Amino acid sequence: PLTAAYLARRGVATQWRAFLRALVETLEEHLDAEGRAALMRAIGRRMAEAMPLAHCDTLSDLEARINDALAAADWGYCELALDTGAKRLVVQHSAAPAVSAGGDAEGRWIGAVLEGLYG
Repeated sequence: PLTAAYLARRGVATQWRAFLRALVETLEEHLDAEGRAALMRAIGRRMAEAMPLAHCDTLSDLEARINDALAAADWGYCELALDTGAKRLVVQHSAAPAVSAGGDAEGRWIGAVLEGLYG
């Protein structure tokens, strides 16, 4: 986990860190937690629209295509699995870019962006 956290912070270009920190902190000042999360999910959906995936026939093919798109954006990687008991797709995302902001020292705000991206 420590290595992944280090790589996630390192993956954010220096020129964007201050901007992203200011953006997230401004959102914290003007929106409640659900409003911020909704906005971040909407941003993630827009990002997904900008990186459409070709049709996939298998889960491993889908994982490979998602990871190609994530690698092109330097946004980490994912592992996909089926939870047949709960009838759901499980997405494990690692090495997402992380920028601390306000009271969020670990950059957890990125989770809502990822929800939108995978949605």
